Amino acid sequence: MLLIKLKGLEHGIWDLFRDADKKAQKKNKDQKLVYDAMGKTLGASWELLLSLLEKRKELLNLAAEFFDRALEFAVKIDETEDVLHHGQVPADTESLKEYLQRHCSLNKDLLENSLVVLNKSQELIDFIQEFQSEESIIYSKITEGAQNSCMKIESLLEVLQDRRRLLVNQLRQQQMEMEQLLKVCQWDQRQGEVRNSLH
Repeated sequence: MLLIKLKGLEHGIWDLFRDADKKAQKKNKDQKLVYDAMGKTLGASWELLLSLLEKRKELLNLAAEFFDRALEFAVKIDETEDVLHHGQVPADTESLKEYLQRHCSLNKDLLENSLVVLNKSQELIDFIQEFQSEESIIYSKITEGAQNSCMKIESLLEVLQDRRRLLVNQLRQQQMEMEQLLKVCQWDQRQGEVRNSLH
C-alpha cells in the first residue's frame, strides 16, 4: 500500500526536480552545481527507497506463503493424529484393506506437505539472508533481526518435522499391526470358506 502511494507521488517528485533545475539555471553557476548534486542525491535516494520497499514486499509475500504452508502442514498433522488415535479399527477384511490404504495416503500427504514446507522455508531463509547482506550496509540492526527471523523459522520447522517423524513412526507401527490383523482375517476367511465347502 505504501509502495503504491509512493509510486503515485513519484511524478510529483520528478516535477520538483525539474523545477529545481529550472531555478538553478536562472541563478548563478555555483548554485546550479548544488541543485544538480541535490537532484542526483534525491533521485538516487528515491530509487533506493522504492527498491527497498519492493524487496520488503517480496519478503512479506514469501513469509506469508511459508506460514500458510506451515499452517496447512500443522493441520494435516493434527488430522492424521486424530485418525491414528481416534479411528475405529475395522474387523473385516475389506474394511482393513481400505484402512491400510488410508494410512498409506496419510503418510504420503504428510511427506508431500513436509517437502513443500521445507522448500518454502529454505526459499524464505535464503531471501532473508540475501536481504540482510544487502541492507546491513545501510542498517546495522538488520543482521541481528535477520538471524533472529531465520532461527524462528528453523525452530518452527523443527517442531513440525519432529511431530511428523513421530507420527510417521506411529503410522508404521499401526500399519504393521493392521497388516497382521488383515492376515489373520484373511486366514479366518479362508478357513471358513474351506469348512463351508466341506459341508
